[in-house]
Amino acid sequence: MNDYIGKKRSGGMVILFSILTCGIYYLYWFYTVMDDINKASDKEYINPVLYLLGSLFIPCFIWFAMYKIDKNLGRLAQENGTYYKENFILWLLLSFVCIGFFVECVQIAGALNELWDKRSTGANVF
Repeated sequence: MNDYIGKKRSGGMVILFSILTCGIYYLYWFYTVMDDINKASDKEYINPVLYLLGSLFIPCFIWFAMYKIDKNLGRLAQENGTYYKENFILWLLLSFVCIGFFVECVQIAGALNELWDKRSTGANVF
C-alpha cells in the first residue's frame, strides 16, 4: 500500500461528459479508473490497455473488466479501512436494461473519491 491519491471525479459529470462525447470520455475514464487502482495498489492488478482494447473489440469483455474493477475496489477499501460493497452483479443485471453504465459510474467514482478522501486526511471515512 502507498499514499497515492488520484483525481476526484463526479459520477454525474462522467455520465454527462460521456453522453456529450458519444462515449469517448467514458473510455478515457474507464482507463484512468483501472490505472488509479493499480497506482493505489503499487501493483498491476488490472491491465488498463488490455481491458480497454478487449472491451472495444469484444463487447462482453467489458463485464470481465467491470468484475476486476469491482473486486479490486473492494480489496483497496479493505486495505485502507473504508467500506465498499461489491456491486458487479447489480451492474451486470442493470446493463441489460441500459442503466448499468450510469450506476457503475456513480458507484465507482464514489468509492474512489472516498478512498482519496481517506488517504488525504488519514481519517476514518465510514
